[in-house]
Amino acid sequence: MSKRLLVTGASGLLGSRVAALARDAGWQVVGTFCRHPQPIDGVEMLPLALPAGIAGLIRDLRPDAVVHTAYSREPEVMWRVIVEGSAATARTCRTVGARLLHISSDAIFAGRPEPYTEADVPDPVFPYGAAKAAAEAVVAALNPEALQIRTSLLYSPPGASRPDPYMLMAQNLLRNPEQGYLFTDEYRCPICVDDLAAAIVELLDRKEYGVLHIAGPAALSRYAFGRLLVRAAGMDPAGLPAGSAGSLRRPSHVLLDTSRARRLLRTALRSPYDVLGDDHEPPA
Repeated sequence: MSKRLLVTGASGLLGSRVAALARDAGWQVVGTFCRHPQPIDGVEMLPLALPAGIAGLIRDLRPDAVVHTAYSREPEVMWRVIVEGSAATARTCRTVGARLLHISSDAIFAGRPEPYTEADVPDPVFPYGAAKAAAEAVVAALNPEALQIRTSLLYSPPGASRPDPYMLMAQNLLRNPEQGYLFTDEYRCPICVDDLAAAIVELLDRKEYGVLHIAGPAALSRYAFGRLLVRAAGMDPAGLPAGSAGSLRRPSHVLLDTSRARRLLRTALRSPYDVLGDDHEPPA
C-alpha cells in the first residue's frame, strides 16, 4: 500500500511541484488550496483556510507525511495563516505520528556579508520575516522531530507552464519601468522550484530533523536575477529598471550556507546561470 502525503498550499508554485513529484514517486497525495484549485493529475485537492480545519484534516487523513508550504503575505491574515496555521499543523502531525516538513524562508534574517548557517538566530526586519521566524519557533517547540527547510527566491525553469512571481514582476517592470525598479543592493540565493521540490521529496523518507538550508549556490542581486529571468523568457533586459533599496527596511545580503544540504542530498542544487543561461552583459 502506498504511503499518503498531505501537501498544504498545493495550488502554489512549490506545493504543486512537490505534489506532482511525490505522486510520480509512488505517494498517494492529497493537496489543499485556499481560493483557486490548480488541478494536478492523480492528486486529490481539498479546500482549506488556515488555521481552521487543518487539525481535523490531518486527523482524518492520517498521512504518513505532511509538507507544509501554505503561507500568506496579506497583512490582515499573515500571522494567523503563517504562525497559527503552522502551530496547528505541527501539533497535529506529532499527535498522529506524521512526519512534518515545514517550509520556511530566508526572510527571517536581516542580512550581513557572511552566509547564514542553520545555527544562526533569526533577526527579521519586516512583518513577513517576523511571522516566518515565529512559525519556526512554534514548530520547533511543538514538534521537535519536524524538518524545517529554509529556502530563498523560487523561480520556474524555462518553458515551464507556470511562470513564477519574480518572472512576472521583472517582465512587468521591463514593459512599465515607471512602476518601480529591481534592487541592485539586495542579494539572495535563488533556487529553481524543480530542484527544491525534488529535494523535499527525497527528504520525505529521511530521518533528518531540525533546520536545513536548501537554496541555490549563487548569490544574485534582485536586479541581476531579474535580468536572467527576462532573458530566459526571450526578452531583452537592457531596459530593466534598477536602483537601490535605499532607506527601505528590508533584508539586504541574505545568503544561506547550504553546505549541509549539499552533503545530504542526491538532488543537485543548480545555479540560476545553469538553469536560465548566463547573462551577456554585467549587471549594474
